[in-house]
Amino acid sequence: LADVLFGNVNPGGKLPVTMPKNDTQLPAWDDLDFTNDMVDGFGYRRFDSLKLDPQYAFGYGLSYTTFAYENLTVMPTLDSNELTFLVQADVKNSGEIAGDEVVQLYLGADFTDPIARDAVSMPVKQLRGFDRVTLAPGQTQSVTFALGPDELSFWSVADDSFRIEAGTYTIQVGGSLDHLPLSEEFTIASPLLYNSASGRLSPAPPLLANLASNRTVTCSSIENPDYSCSNAVDGDIETRWSSQFSDPQWISVDLGARKHVKRVILHWEAAHGEAYSIQLSDDAVHWTDLYNTSTSDGDVDNVTVSGTGRYVRVHATMRAAEWGYSLWELEVYGGEPGIAEAGPYAPVASDHPSVLY
Repeated sequence: LADVLFGNVNPGGKLPVTMPKNDTQLPAWDDLDFTNDMVDGFGYRRFDSLKLDPQYAFGYGLSYTTFAYENLTVMPTLDSNELTFLVQADVKNSGEIAGDEVVQLYLGADFTDPIARDAVSMPVKQLRGFDRVTLAPGQTQSVTFALGPDELSFWSVADDSFRIEAGTYTIQVGGSLDHLPLSEEFTIASPLLYNSASGRLSPAPPLLANLASNRTVTCSSIENPDYSCSNAVDGDIETRWSSQFSDPQWISVDLGARKHVKRVILHWEAAHGEAYSIQLSDDAVHWTDLYNTSTSDGDVDNVTVSGTGRYVRVHATMRAAEWGYSLWELEVYGGEPGIAEAGPYAPVASDHPSVLY
């Protein structure tokens, strides 16, 4: 510490956190709503999303010298089997003594599909790379980053897969979150699914919306008024529907119009259904089974289905416990009839014509 104070050592550390100006910039201590916390719940993403000006930004750090940034370039790799962009920038020690700089790369995304923009809460920008360099006075060094599927993708509940969405991506490079002098854009024209285990990319269908979100819902019974049917489609994983303690029981959601249903996700409470059917109907009277099970172990049932109708019903016939049936959330993913009904999508064989720069 004495060497730093007397200038014998030039510090190069950077903050791994955001320091607020006061407590009003922080979430309330008793805020238990975790919806969209990835964006506006914590850390630098919260400050970006809410346009808050912190005392010290994420990545901030002092030095006895100064650094200048220039010559940002972004280009796809020559390997046609990979979706990877190389990002290069020059950083120069513009001061009079040697020092370390931590070069930081942030990525933001503006999706083309309005459904994707509404369904996926993306941060304004995310740290996607950093590199520490030691520079003598006047020295310039090029720093290179690789942005591939791991950095470009997000987990898509509707696809049950990692997904790279079509849109305009913005790269920013600098020394801290609030000092990013270099900026460049590139475009991905068509969405892709990404298998993180194999590295395989394949064309993706349009992103499916949660058709059940805040829709009209009915059910066979409720345990008491605190556990109403609507709790299962309110988007809050802390509220739930709970039925009376008998068999059978059901819950049905009105999608508002005929939709092609491709996925149903059931977030069970401990009192789950061991045997149940997922059914589809056009009139809420005549039902067609899309899925049946008698061996559900609860927790989350993520079920791929295929059918077109207006009403989706979970019809449960055997409880796993002495209580009723209890669902934290019922999600239904699909699209318009005739659009989302296409069959499986073939993997990309070689190049990626969907990627534009």
